[in-house]
Amino acid sequence: MPDERACDRPRPPSPGVFASARSVVRTAFREVRQTDLSRRRASDLSWLLVGQAGALALGIVSIKLLTSMGTDAYGRYALALTVAALLSGLVFGPAEQGFLRFYYPAAETGSSRTYLGVLYRGLLLGVAAVGLVTGVAASLAWSGSGTALALTVTAGGAFAAVSAGATPLAAMLNLLGRRRLNATFQVVERAAVVLALWLLARGGRLSVTTALLAGAAGVVLVALGRAVSVSRAVPADEPMDAAARREIRRGAVRSVASFGAPFAIWGLAGWLQSNSERWIIGTLLSTSDVGVFAMMLTIANVLIAYPYGVMAQLFTPAAYRRLHDRDDAARADEGLRLIRVFGFGMVALTGVSAWVTLLFGRLAISWLSSPAFAASWYLLPVVCVGTGLFFVGQSLSLVGASLNAPRIYLTPKILSGVLAVGLNAAGAWAFGLPGIAVASCATGGVYVALIVRANRRLLIRTAAADSRGPLGERRA
Repeated sequence: MPDERACDRPRPPSPGVFASARSVVRTAFREVRQTDLSRRRASDLSWLLVGQAGALALGIVSIKLLTSMGTDAYGRYALALTVAALLSGLVFGPAEQGFLRFYYPAAETGSSRTYLGVLYRGLLLGVAAVGLVTGVAASLAWSGSGTALALTVTAGGAFAAVSAGATPLAAMLNLLGRRRLNATFQVVERAAVVLALWLLARGGRLSVTTALLAGAAGVVLVALGRAVSVSRAVPADEPMDAAARREIRRGAVRSVASFGAPFAIWGLAGWLQSNSERWIIGTLLSTSDVGVFAMMLTIANVLIAYPYGVMAQLFTPAAYRRLHDRDDAARADEGLRLIRVFGFGMVALTGVSAWVTLLFGRLAISWLSSPAFAASWYLLPVVCVGTGLFFVGQSLSLVGASLNAPRIYLTPKILSGVLAVGLNAAGAWAFGLPGIAVASCATGGVYVALIVRANRRLLIRTAAADSRGPLGERRA
């Protein structure tokens, strides 16, 4: 006879959530109204928008200052930024994801402050390791090429270490509900960097090295304030003895390391997909071409990556919180609905960005920089599509992360990263910058298709597992 309690249980999340793009388009706006985003999160979203808008405006000013160095110098500056992106993807991004995923379980057991201490130690060790590698690289550069290159390597390493290491602090503040404070820190950081760049440009001292040092100083200034604010926001632990605290630390390290390991592979594969083209351009073409392409990527990031950052900071904690306990099927369905809206929003944003840049791309590049950067402006809409597809895939990969199954994306991300390197190299060798732009679109399309396929398999498997009893019998 069927188990009545099993029959009364809520159904597991439906595996057909990503069944078709048409259903997403048809239901997205209705689902926004059904979630608490439109009711309880309006204030949070407004402060995120204020912070991102302020940072965006100041970022535009910094772009104008940086591009005054010329296409070659801006290209070398762009290459240095990719090092920071690599560190963030390999080390500090996984730590951030682990903290977001396991903070709520730690808070429920009254050990959130101990958990935070483990994360802080990990971040400091990561920054110290990068500093050690930078010192060795600077010494080699000094012995081989002299002081100028050694100073540039040192500045690049310092910027990469502090910018990547400080990134998780912003996510922590948002997770703890301090979005207003986080928005203020974001604007202050950008303002400090813009002021430093302006003073350097006015004094005729703006170069790749001084620009990197200015960026590092601004990040450190704000990172200290964020760290203090996070420490104050995390509640005190419940009383426990030293042995229990040590066990909690070990468990936190194991949990974050196990959960974060796939994200490190994601980070490397994602870096290959979204950053390797600059090194390929620098190798096969020139650093001036790197500067021209980096200018187009900057505009694409302004139109796509900045809004993605706003939505990710809002959707990620919400999805983790709802999918933490799948026994509540209503909340689990709402979590999947949030991710679906996230993905649909990125698709719409990609289309709008491509259309806007098709109309005003040349004007935007010339206004932000100089005519030298606008030589290949017609590629900007294509670059926007490639960038947007990458972030569509990133938004949809929140499904596996929320269901504690990030490893399902290892194959899609590795394949996409390897494909990106191959297509970028072939495109640059055969067609120059147009080949790179088209390669980004092809890679992005394959990436989204692989992520959607992985999500469908995961949701089918999750639904099947949740519909079985402890001994494996099919529930009624």
